[in-house]
Amino acid sequence: TEFFKSIDTDAGLPEYSGEAPYGFYTAPAFEPDIYLKAREAENMLATAEKLSSMRHLYDLGLYPREELREGWRALFYPQDHNFAGRHGKDNEEQRLNKAINAFDIGKSLAHEAKLAFAVNVRHRRESFPITIFNPCSWPRTDIIEAAAEFDTLKDNGVIVHDGEGCETPCQIIAVDRARNGRYDFQNSERSQFRFLFVARDVPPLGYKTYYVNPCSESRIYPSSLVTSNADMRNATITFRFADRAVFYGHDSREITDTKRYLFAEPVVLEDRRGDLEDAIEEQREKELWSDASLHWRLEKEILTGREWRASEQPICIDVVESGPVRASVRFSGRVNGSPFEQIFSIYEGIERIDLKTVVQWQGNLNTLLTLPMAFSIDDDPETTYESPFAAVRLEKDEFDNSYRGIGGRLVQKWVDVGSKDFGVTIATASGSHLLHGATITPILLKSSYSTGDAFHLMLNKGTWEFRHRIVPHEGSWREAKSYRQGWEHWTPMLDAHFHPPLCTLPNSKQLPDVASLFEVMAENVVVTAVKQSDWVDNRFIIRLYDAEGVPNPKVRIKFAIPPQSVRKVNLLEEPLDDVKQLNDMICFPMRKWEIATLAVEF
Repeated sequence: TEFFKSIDTDAGLPEYSGEAPYGFYTAPAFEPDIYLKAREAENMLATAEKLSSMRHLYDLGLYPREELREGWRALFYPQDHNFAGRHGKDNEEQRLNKAINAFDIGKSLAHEAKLAFAVNVRHRRESFPITIFNPCSWPRTDIIEAAAEFDTLKDNGVIVHDGEGCETPCQIIAVDRARNGRYDFQNSERSQFRFLFVARDVPPLGYKTYYVNPCSESRIYPSSLVTSNADMRNATITFRFADRAVFYGHDSREITDTKRYLFAEPVVLEDRRGDLEDAIEEQREKELWSDASLHWRLEKEILTGREWRASEQPICIDVVESGPVRASVRFSGRVNGSPFEQIFSIYEGIERIDLKTVVQWQGNLNTLLTLPMAFSIDDDPETTYESPFAAVRLEKDEFDNSYRGIGGRLVQKWVDVGSKDFGVTIATASGSHLLHGATITPILLKSSYSTGDAFHLMLNKGTWEFRHRIVPHEGSWREAKSYRQGWEHWTPMLDAHFHPPLCTLPNSKQLPDVASLFEVMAENVVVTAVKQSDWVDNRFIIRLYDAEGVPNPKVRIKFAIPPQSVRKVNLLEEPLDDVKQLNDMICFPMRKWEIATLAVEF
């Protein structure tokens, strides 16, 4: 802080603003195991912080400060880009182990916090309780996959109610009897039911309890889900199997462009050079431009042009689920010698398509595995992608003359292509993407050699799983709150339950079966962290930012537990501004793209 205070603010230096696209954009595909596990760990640790803060403030257990520090320290090591050099394999193993350790710490602490609530909730119904936790800062409705056990052999289904007694549609996935194939349990009547249901309006940074009972047969629920040999559809989305075209809206207009590729089909591209080589050659060819000139667009392809498409080989299509909550279709085949399986799923009452891609990658040298997703967008489509704490318009919000490559970008959680009237958001598990026109192409895997060690081949052979979420929407990405799709994709709701003979503790806190730690009354604001202060035990830090680039003069937060004091602070927790407070409510302004930190003392 003192350093920045002492800097001459009128030094006459040039000013630069905008996003500087990361040059090594294929790094996540080059080391997919480390990237994916590190991102999972990052989000799991943040979830553990939020749930542990809730547990502490509800007097259910102390905040695990040292354990969380250990997790973040472990995660710090694999975040660097120091890979593919000498001793590369040893370095990879150490970085992967650190990421796994960080994830396990976060998962364990989140589990402890969940159970602390589950055994202290006052249940309103005599049923099997499942408590659903929402780590995000807005109410959520989503699909939950859960399991419940009962002593019954005659029942083949379950019924799910909320605390008010309203039944919610559910779908049985599997029923398992303990006596089946298990000698030690041959006299047991224990049965496990795995099922899906829709958890609606789970409060922000809070939880909601549902109640499950067995029933003789699965219930029949009204549903808009329809499957056939040709397609599957719900009230707003139709997915056609033959060319994997997607139709959206009540007028069923086609939103995909399948002229070149089937939608999201696996395509292997030959790539014989590294990202940096592309950048250096491209910069030599560029001409400087004035602010009034048109934005430069790449017309020349750097890739060799050789490609292998999944659709060049026979593809087997099977409908694997048909509602009433979820319908799914499976495509299986081979691409460039690598077997793959893709499952597309749609849901009752939820406007999205989930895509799971599993590939047994053979690791042919100098190749990329991609999933081209081309869309049919009217007018001149604009692509916006998430960078940490910001949304960046491709080219328009980036440094002039900065590295363009072949449209390669490192994407944080989501990317959107659209116009002011319509668009499609992709919530992505892939960090590497090619962005061009109305096409979004996740790069899943890269097989190449180390530029620091010619004999260290990074082929990434093995079985890999990637998940993407495709969300069509009316209006712009701001109106659709596209950033929420990215956050929800990486931060799923969690469930907690315990099996009989365990029960709510006799001397429990008797908490309500629905609760929220606090609610942010500003739709453009995202809470990224809730954690105990590093310096003061009764102080908690809330970090939040404007996700839309829209200033908000009155951001309000309503707390379940009224705080004693609230101040805006910097990242070192040094005080900046006072915050207006009235009982359990606070109010403060936020600037465009501001990252705000609040110190809240209870």
